[in-house]
Amino acid sequence: MKTTFLISIVLAFFYTNVQAQNEPIQELFSAYIKDVNDLYDTNDPSKIESYFLPEFKANETYVGLESKIRRRTINLEEFLVGFRGLASDESIDANVSIDDINYVSQGKSQGTISATLSLDLKIKEKTIEKSIFSVTMVALKSDNDNWRFIHSDQIQTIEERTSGNCLCYFYERKGSYATQLFYPNGIDYQSVFNDFRIVETGSERKIVTGNREFSWAPIGKIVSIENDTEVGASQDTEEAIILILNELYKEQCTNIYPK
Repeated sequence: MKTTFLISIVLAFFYTNVQAQNEPIQELFSAYIKDVNDLYDTNDPSKIESYFLPEFKANETYVGLESKIRRRTINLEEFLVGFRGLASDESIDANVSIDDINYVSQGKSQGTISATLSLDLKIKEKTIEKSIFSVTMVALKSDNDNWRFIHSDQIQTIEERTSGNCLCYFYERKGSYATQLFYPNGIDYQSVFNDFRIVETGSERKIVTGNREFSWAPIGKIVSIENDTEVGASQDTEEAIILILNELYKEQCTNIYPK
């Protein structure tokens, strides 16, 4: 009798787990994550859009390096911007993995799921950012039995970044410029100083920084004398220096913003 009772408990527990694994909200969430990962190959953001109701809203919190926090509430169109960017840029690949399903609630017409996700963001096959997402998503069942998301709460915490937006401060002196560039370096930002001199010899003009020299034509074209590589064009001195910094720190900076 005890053995039969024990077997019944085990079978009931097994059946409950199988049911939980196949809840519509979990199936929807898993399919959504899979299609996000497939964006690099499919280049089709419309498939991502099909997971959401038009009235979808999201609350997003972003915790960056040095614990800088940004918060916003966005609609579906704003939410899809990032996915469209991933689909249109073949150099960017985002790999999202489900680390843990923290909570599942399934009703007849609505479902809620909370999960912890990991993001590995790559540009040209090089990892530039690793982050953790804490996500709660709510889905509704429509008249045709399709499930789609209506709401999301999301906290993204940057764990590591080796490339990203950089800030540059200019200090002008007689005949020269000094810059202080802040760039992401793993778990925080580091800074580096550079000196730039504008050297004119007859009709020739060049920008010199350290042991690197760049020819600067009257029309604004800037070329590395070391390897004959054009780095851009500008007739403005600060813009020209920014272009050179972009070349010197292309591994660390996706964009450089002057301050």
